[in-house]
Amino acid sequence: MTTTKDLNLKKTAELGLATASLLTLLAACGGNSSGGGAADVFQGSAIKGPVSAATVNIDSNDDGVCGGAGDAAAVTTNGDGVFTFPTVSAVAHTVCVTGGTDTVTGADLTGTTLTAPPSATPVVTPLTTLVDSQIRAVGGNVHSPDSVANVAGKIAGALGVTSSQVVPATTADALTVEATANAVQALLSGTSRVITSAASGVTATSMFPAASRGSALAIWNASTTTGLTLPITKEAIRQAVIQAQAESGVSASVSALCPAMVSEIAGPALDAHLEGIEHATPENLQSVVANEHAKIDEMVAAMSQISSLMTCDVATALNVGANPAATNGLATAVASAAANGLPAAAAELETAANQAVDDCAAHGVPLHPIIVTMNGTIKGIVLSAPQINNATVTTTTQPFSVTVAGPLSSASLNVVVSGNPELEPEKPAIFRAIEVGGGNRELWLYIDKVNMAHNNGTLSVTVPASAKLYAYGKNRAGVTFSAVLANEAANVLTSANNVLTVDWTAAKNALAGQTGFANLDLATGTFDVTVAMKGSSMYMDNASVITPVPAVAVTAPAAAGFPNGGGLSGKGITIRVTAN
Repeated sequence: MTTTKDLNLKKTAELGLATASLLTLLAACGGNSSGGGAADVFQGSAIKGPVSAATVNIDSNDDGVCGGAGDAAAVTTNGDGVFTFPTVSAVAHTVCVTGGTDTVTGADLTGTTLTAPPSATPVVTPLTTLVDSQIRAVGGNVHSPDSVANVAGKIAGALGVTSSQVVPATTADALTVEATANAVQALLSGTSRVITSAASGVTATSMFPAASRGSALAIWNASTTTGLTLPITKEAIRQAVIQAQAESGVSASVSALCPAMVSEIAGPALDAHLEGIEHATPENLQSVVANEHAKIDEMVAAMSQISSLMTCDVATALNVGANPAATNGLATAVASAAANGLPAAAAELETAANQAVDDCAAHGVPLHPIIVTMNGTIKGIVLSAPQINNATVTTTTQPFSVTVAGPLSSASLNVVVSGNPELEPEKPAIFRAIEVGGGNRELWLYIDKVNMAHNNGTLSVTVPASAKLYAYGKNRAGVTFSAVLANEAANVLTSANNVLTVDWTAAKNALAGQTGFANLDLATGTFDVTVAMKGSSMYMDNASVITPVPAVAVTAPAAAGFPNGGGLSGKGITIRVTAN
């Protein structure tokens, strides 16, 4: 019998409920390293500690389900991790090891199932699980040596190991990549836990196959690297959620999960755990396990707290105007989650939310995810209390709106700086008012150079002397006109005492002598007023609910003759203004 000492097992770790050295090996023994012995007996070992009381199945009917109808009766590993199948030829089918107890650490491995495609020497590890999962995910033939070799080679390239280490012929081959196998197992177990915590009514056991297939696909598609980097971790979680949505027999609640949001929030915490496992030494591994286990439990608890944010229906659930009370409740949940176990939640949610806003905007869907300021984790300009003609704008519904006494004369915003953002110099800004409801009137103001700086939260905006004010207008009759003015831009855009002001009156006075502008009447009517700038991330603070200002791509009509084709890709807000 192969002994623990012979296997030189050095590590154990645990993720969520179980990620120990997490190298689970099914190694043939009983006098024949290829799993021989008598022709009608198959014997092997489950080594991850070793693993005792684990359930071992053979997918005898090749339906991809271990322990299903038609399969050979399951057997159980003994205290040394050894199992024996009488009257079964296991090498012709996939072998699975489920659950059990790590006899070194006492870790409960419930929810873990590792597999390997058919092999003359069936050694089952987390890496062979990736191979088996990927072959099945793409509809390949697990019995084909070419399929196995192709998948193993590509996964090996992504993980920075060799094909013979991904599909090992011997226990010794498997142990040469123990750290990588540990991390892969941590990823599989942790991902299943993440999905479970973000969806009600599912178990880690039911999610583990989806985690395996999703992780395999992410690693399969990854660029060559030397380990499980954060991008792979996030993508693996995202793919696992997608896979879980597609799995038959899985709770319908999984279908409500939003893969991008789950992966952005859970990815960093899980990646930190993987790094801890990979860099642990045999001497300190168990203390690392305990510490990382606690971190993952905190992360999972936080994920559960904010599971209401993990729905693809965020356009409704997180729209500030849809339900302010519910929105504030979700914001509170995020803050609580970030404060109680996931310190990076706000920063990671910021990244995910910005991406979601941009993606949805590209498809014409308004999306307003919530970001909660957590001790300066927000880095950028925070806007609040917008006003038009000194009248306060309503920001609890979309679109933002206000009714004012005409004509349009000014727009202002309170501005503060959060964190220590890098503010890009000499970036353009656009201010426009476009009549809605069938009218023709438009006024576009484009300043080609705007500088922003900050000091202890105070933002200063300056317009250099070399900046130019470009203007474009259209009157009620649809007649268009344009002008370029020097030495006027600084009078149109100003900042003082953390208030940013756009002065249309100053612009109109400066343009009065230009053809057409004197007759551009903005006294009455309904207009969409947009303020768009480049140079920094921006957020809107509405009663302490912080939302990212959406990305906008504003392009003036070609007739305007603005620089760079009149385009600006930055951040902006639009206000529906009714002037009486």
